[in-house]
Amino acid sequence: MGLAKKAKVIIIIALIVIVIACLGVFFYLKFFDDSWIVKIDGEKYSTANFQERLSRMDPEAQEFLRAQPRPFIEGYIAHLLLLREAKKSQKVEKGQKLDEGALINAYLMKKSEQLPPITDKEVEDFYQEFKERFAGKTKAEVLPYIKFMLEQRRLYGQVEKLMEELRHQAKVEINERALAKVAQGPRPQHKGGKDLEQALKSGKPVLAEFGADNCAPCRELRPILQKIKTEYTGRLEVIVIDVRYEREVADKYRIMVIPTLVFFDRSGKEQSRIHGFLSEDKLKEKLAALDDSLKPAPVK
Repeated sequence: MGLAKKAKVIIIIALIVIVIACLGVFFYLKFFDDSWIVKIDGEKYSTANFQERLSRMDPEAQEFLRAQPRPFIEGYIAHLLLLREAKKSQKVEKGQKLDEGALINAYLMKKSEQLPPITDKEVEDFYQEFKERFAGKTKAEVLPYIKFMLEQRRLYGQVEKLMEELRHQAKVEINERALAKVAQGPRPQHKGGKDLEQALKSGKPVLAEFGADNCAPCRELRPILQKIKTEYTGRLEVIVIDVRYEREVADKYRIMVIPTLVFFDRSGKEQSRIHGFLSEDKLKEKLAALDDSLKPAPVK
């Protein structure tokens, strides 16, 4: 093969490699790019910004929203759509720092000024509808309150209609892959099936709590269980299992509701179970009935 022919082959191979690399980048960005979470009319909004908004909330709210992220992402989209309209109306320059909440509120207040005034008939109808709640007060006495409530009702209806229009007009795309990762969040510290099986072979009684960090009664139980674990060190194994991450274990022990407290004797055999929250005193009573070593020391 001549040098010219060899060079031509090398160039063709190089071009093929470049095309494959470009296609790889294209498919990665299209199907595996988690840097954005929402795209509105082609404009991407970062996952990092969404995460930062989520992190501002208290831990309980974060747990709830990670478990059910759909309403939160829809609220975020509504915020972005309103912000975009507010920027247009206020002629905000690109890159200009602003208070997003204040800008949206100013925009909505301006929109509310376009609403027609409250009519006497609306006031009368409202007064008659809620007359019993006014505790005998005349319409004149509660007129400011009635007008305020009617204005709020109108404003809410206007915003709801506006959001429907904006969502219909915009091309909105949610990055489901990125949203799923946000929903997972950092895995909380919890024990798993192997820890439970090991505890059941320890020769000690075992108390296993099946729950989840986004369950209010479960969270109320955690400090009590921690106290029990400390107080009964060497006499009792306490295992906390988050059923969201340990479905196989939950299915194995037929967990239908959370929290569920399962009591095992020294041989690892289940003795009883309780559904729902249990106070510290009641929990200690159950433990005392489970094993003599867990009975309170006699008062001297």
